[in-house]
Amino acid sequence: MARTPADRLHDVGEFIRHQRENAQQSIRDLARAAGVSNPYLSQIERDVSRLPIGVLKQIADALGVHMNWFFRTAVQGPADE
Repeated sequence: MARTPADRLHDVGEFIRHQRENAQQSIRDLARAAGVSNPYLSQIERDVSRLPIGVLKQIADALGVHMNWFFRTAVQGPADE
């Protein structure tokens, strides 16, 4: 079954959570590094809140990943699809 763009955008929140957990960072630590609140980052990870491009950049920087990953996932889906 083909995934919709909304499904793929949800992958961004899951990726952020996965990267944070792999880095053994608490949500509080990543939120502080990205300059956002803990509740807001939690909402992003759970796909409850919209993610402005500026905040996405802050989170990408704090995770040490390139912004292209997010766009590739949102438009094309993960590489293993």
